[in-house]
Amino acid sequence: MSAKKILVVFGATGNQGASVVNAILKDPSSAAEFSIRAVTRDATKPSAVTLSERGVAVVQANVDDKESLRPVLKDAFACFAVTSWEGIYDKEKEIQQGKNIADIAKTQESNIKHLIWSSLPHVSKITNGKITGVLHFDSKGIISDYITSLSLPSTFLHLGGFAPYILQMLTPLPPSPASLTDKKSYGMMLPVTPDAKLPIICIDSDCGVYVKSILTSEKLPTKPGTVIAAAEGWYSVTEICKILSEAGGLDVSFTQITPEQFEEGAVAAGMPRFFAVDMNDNFRFMQEYGYFAEEALAEGHKYLTEPLQRFTDWAKTSEKVKALA
Repeated sequence: MSAKKILVVFGATGNQGASVVNAILKDPSSAAEFSIRAVTRDATKPSAVTLSERGVAVVQANVDDKESLRPVLKDAFACFAVTSWEGIYDKEKEIQQGKNIADIAKTQESNIKHLIWSSLPHVSKITNGKITGVLHFDSKGIISDYITSLSLPSTFLHLGGFAPYILQMLTPLPPSPASLTDKKSYGMMLPVTPDAKLPIICIDSDCGVYVKSILTSEKLPTKPGTVIAAAEGWYSVTEICKILSEAGGLDVSFTQITPEQFEEGAVAAGMPRFFAVDMNDNFRFMQEYGYFAEEALAEGHKYLTEPLQRFTDWAKTSEKVKALA
């Protein structure tokens, strides 16, 4: 019996990496083909210990320390790589972290056959410098360009908006005196029009579906820089509010606000001002250019080996939604 292929999964205890681990382990064919090497910053935390108890090899490494990544990637067949913007809020630091992973993946002792990089559209490049403030998108796009320059066999997974993050856009509202329901009321107040569309992915389940499909699909080219747009579907903000209301049991309404109102409201709620500016430019990009091309989403669906979770079904069953009801 031939040895299993080593699949390195960065961020294995986060929502993306954990989704990849779960997708591989629950599928007998994939579990038989791949041995997971799960990377975490702290191998002693409960989520990492749980992975070990499931038979996953857990290794500790720091993406800021390039040399610590050598044993992590040694003899690996494939790698799912992700960095955590929320953990650092630093564009240049995130770029360096991604480059560290790519540099070691390129070495002879690693010789990675397929690097799957969790990326995002390079907004400054796409808009020809018109929109330059979406730092957490551009950092990942710059890393993608660097990976391509190394001629690594790679796929760039452009993930849509995470379903759980939609809930962070909701502001509690007092119940309307005229309301005929006892549902809790929330407002979605954003600097976009009601018909602005967002591609949504149920990240906890479907990041793993995409990665597993990429690894096992015979249709997908493994040339440097293959891009997969990853989301279940497109939803206008009006449709999002309707689904959270009808399927999620909430009372959600949408209000279009100005970029200035959004920035000040976000800062008042505790968001760093530079990131509020980042998000403002992010919504502008979504409104004027689209998160990514609609046809790209359908193209990515062609490679899937199993169905994605529908946003409506997620809203019905999510414990995070129920906690708001």
